[in-house]
Amino acid sequence: MYEEHKKVVINAVYRCNKTPQDSDFEDYIQEGMWIYIEYFRRYRDPIISEDEVIKFNRLAGRFVYLDLRRHMNRERRGQQLAGNSLEELTLNGDEPAASRRSEETVEMRSQVNQLWEVLNDRERSVLSLRYIRCLSNREIGLVMGLSSSYVGAIRRSIQAKWLTLESESETLK
Repeated sequence: MYEEHKKVVINAVYRCNKTPQDSDFEDYIQEGMWIYIEYFRRYRDPIISEDEVIKFNRLAGRFVYLDLRRHMNRERRGQQLAGNSLEELTLNGDEPAASRRSEETVEMRSQVNQLWEVLNDRERSVLSLRYIRCLSNREIGLVMGLSSSYVGAIRRSIQAKWLTLESESETLK
């Protein structure tokens, strides 16, 4: 599925004004695939005929694009706030990260906790650096002393473990 529909995600990344020359281009493709797979998992209509696949990919491409734009805006905002302390954030009226996390659903927290338990130390570090510190694969590689392609492989491993947990939780329901 990944290679078959990667073109949809690549087009969405291009619409976000990212090109292969950008250091975070591959990061956005991986992020887009996460979004695409999640949208596929939640999509309710049957996808059997070629027309249905085309319809789904148009919708999925739009959702991937919109979510990537949101992600880019969060990243930009995170970089702007990176120098501020918790006290400064509170005084400025911005919501600290801990209270934003409290708005997550209980089910999502449970799934993330389950994922965290099955990850090794290196995968946990990559996950933290990517989604808490908003670093690109290249930046994570510099911090951890790894190549950016190896960081990408670790992220794909995390993604595979996440999908395994998702499928297991679906079979239990």
